[in-house]
Amino acid sequence: MKATLPCLSPAQVLGAMIGLCAANTHAQTPPPNDDIGSATVIPSLPYTNTVDTTYATAAADDPTPCGIYDRTVWYTLTLDHDASVRAFTRLSNGQSGSVSAFSGTPGNFVLEGCPVFPGLLAFNAQAGRTYYLMVEGAYQAFHSLGGNVQLTVLEYRPPPNDDFSNAIPISSFPSTNTETAFAATRAPDDPVSCIGGVGPTVWYVLAPEHKAFIQVSGPYSVWPGLSLSVYTGTQGALQSVGCPDLGVFGFPVDPGTKYYFMVDAGDSLLPSTFIVEEFPLLNIGAHVEPVAYLDPFTRSVMIHGTVTNSSPATIHLSGTILQQYGQSFYSFGSFYSTIQSSRAANWSVQVFAQSGAGFFENGPALVTLTALGADPPSVQAPQVEISRTVAIQLRSKSKMGAGMKRLEPRIVP
Repeated sequence: MKATLPCLSPAQVLGAMIGLCAANTHAQTPPPNDDIGSATVIPSLPYTNTVDTTYATAAADDPTPCGIYDRTVWYTLTLDHDASVRAFTRLSNGQSGSVSAFSGTPGNFVLEGCPVFPGLLAFNAQAGRTYYLMVEGAYQAFHSLGGNVQLTVLEYRPPPNDDFSNAIPISSFPSTNTETAFAATRAPDDPVSCIGGVGPTVWYVLAPEHKAFIQVSGPYSVWPGLSLSVYTGTQGALQSVGCPDLGVFGFPVDPGTKYYFMVDAGDSLLPSTFIVEEFPLLNIGAHVEPVAYLDPFTRSVMIHGTVTNSSPATIHLSGTILQQYGQSFYSFGSFYSTIQSSRAANWSVQVFAQSGAGFFENGPALVTLTALGADPPSVQAPQVEISRTVAIQLRSKSKMGAGMKRLEPRIVP
């Protein structure tokens, strides 16, 4: 049995067409903040809003420094205080949209920031200034995907140690400091960082009560430009102490001197951590036995001595043996030795006469000795170095072989 279609009058058909057209027009209505003139006001932060951009449009005068978009919606933000602002966009399908910020007036905009990552915007807002946020859905194959776009806007006020005069004291060790310099500002007299950075800064200060060795580790970040620099001096007239090399940096400190740590955030948008540790200042001593024995057959001298150190250390010894010829002393041989010492250790080195310098001879000699101590091992730069000249006696255990002739010494500058 066939179904019978109802017979409609011309008036009914016309009415149905008008209704369908009206419904379609309603479905394609742009969102209320489609144009900058009707931008949605963000009343306070934090703020979240979702808008359907399916039928959003792009005006001919929409700014394009961050890209060309075909479906944009607008928001305005005016704060009564300075703040670091972060804006995020997310589509209902999990993709990231786009958001950019401008100040000024429509047609005469000043760019405040483009997305640093898909869906993420960062800029510093000043009190009383109006900022325009242009939001766009995900962009694919030269066209916006449209759909629901969620905008989230958060604020981070400058940290308490944003300024040099409010530096946070480092008073205990190890000191773990998680900085949020991305929300900070930069003072006109802040120094350029060790790596040439001129980003927002935060400050820490160390006022040691005794001599010590300080080791700094970090900060670590995948963001470019993040750095830590250490200074002494006064605001506006700081002198650089140094900065971590490959993440580690060490230096001795003295009581009565303040050491200022400046973290430059560079392009970093996330907190990072650096650690400050204190170690006892290494003291070392080096002793040479007053008598050294020479072997005329090998042209060598065996020197003995001891090293002492206040904490476990690697000690590098180097020196030269000099003997008198005429009215002057000349170098006859040099040596180098590395010693691992917990607190004290014996050492001995065999020193051979330099080619053409002649033989060592029984009698007085001078040893110029340099001891270089490094501790802790993770710090690449030596902590302490001492140098001294010691008078010793060379004594032979056997006479020189028959026919051996003493050579004239070669003068070594």
